[in-house]
Amino acid sequence: MLAYLCNTMSWGGLEMNQIRNANWMKNRGHQVVVFVLYKSPAYFEAKKQDLEIHCIGKHKKHYDFFNAWRLYQKLKVLRVDCLIVRRTFDMSIAASISFLSNRKIKTLFFMEMQLSFSKKQFFRTWRYRFIDAWCCPLNYLKDQVHKNTNINPKKVYTIPSGFDFSKIEKVDKNEARSAFQLSDTIQVFGVLGRLDPKKGQKMVVEAMDKLNSNNCVLMIMGEQESSENTEYVQSIKNFIDKQHLNNQIKILPFSHSIHLFFSAIDALIVPSENETVGMVTIESLSFGVPIIGSNRGGTKEILHSEKLGVLFESQNVNDLVNKMNGFNAFKFDKNTLLEEALKFDKEKTCNLVEELIFSLKN
Repeated sequence: MLAYLCNTMSWGGLEMNQIRNANWMKNRGHQVVVFVLYKSPAYFEAKKQDLEIHCIGKHKKHYDFFNAWRLYQKLKVLRVDCLIVRRTFDMSIAASISFLSNRKIKTLFFMEMQLSFSKKQFFRTWRYRFIDAWCCPLNYLKDQVHKNTNINPKKVYTIPSGFDFSKIEKVDKNEARSAFQLSDTIQVFGVLGRLDPKKGQKMVVEAMDKLNSNNCVLMIMGEQESSENTEYVQSIKNFIDKQHLNNQIKILPFSHSIHLFFSAIDALIVPSENETVGMVTIESLSFGVPIIGSNRGGTKEILHSEKLGVLFESQNVNDLVNKMNGFNAFKFDKNTLLEEALKFDKEKTCNLVEELIFSLKN
């Protein structure tokens, strides 16, 4: 049986991937159970997906042997032989489970955040001894693990983040643009993601003000995640008003009908300072839409150094302007973009996870 631990009240990409992957493995015939906090977003999503749920209390980040013992007893009763975690916060308790079970319960850590500084302290090195597999979604993250930890390199794997391409719904570009009241003769750029300073939407707005052409429109779609970002969102709106860009920039609330968004744009701009993986980049490629992205982190690796889009210097608005001015969507073959996106198909990801689990048990 596979157990997925999600000990948080947050609901971001990490938590979504954890429950999503649990559901995929269940649908492939595995016995799956999820351990979550009662009435957390993960709890409600797991319930929606009809996953077996066990509610637990909040544990500490380090040396919480009491809760580790309690969780181990539950895992033992359920005959769980593999525990999967995604948060570094949960690594300590996962290592404790491995120790308490005399390594009979295999522990897998799926990396979701960058590891840009050293974690070679003795207590961490000892903890990593009880992690059976450290899975990285991209190769540059695997390099970070080798550089910044003392974990056995043989325990580190590259397993891409899975994407469900069966849910991709494409529409005609003219139809999509009509839905947003856009002309079919203009160039349309898009930015998708929560409105947050780290996501860089304001830089793209400033770039629009410096473009050589007025025959361009920018669509920004996303939600303001918390009240903390109210000032940031307002600063974007104020800039748009001040520079008289209301006819060129549309700020749209997040919609689950993002197929219209991707079908309407000529390029997706990924302006994040340093995107860890960038599932939105993969999603864009699945629609045959090229990328203008920051030249750091996951975006750079996914684009294979400009084979699938254009890279600009991170946080450099003038370089972004240059790349937007010279952008030609027809330069990129849609079939090539689609082929690259399919490398992240969820079935391929699940196959790799199954192969890894099988190898750890034998």
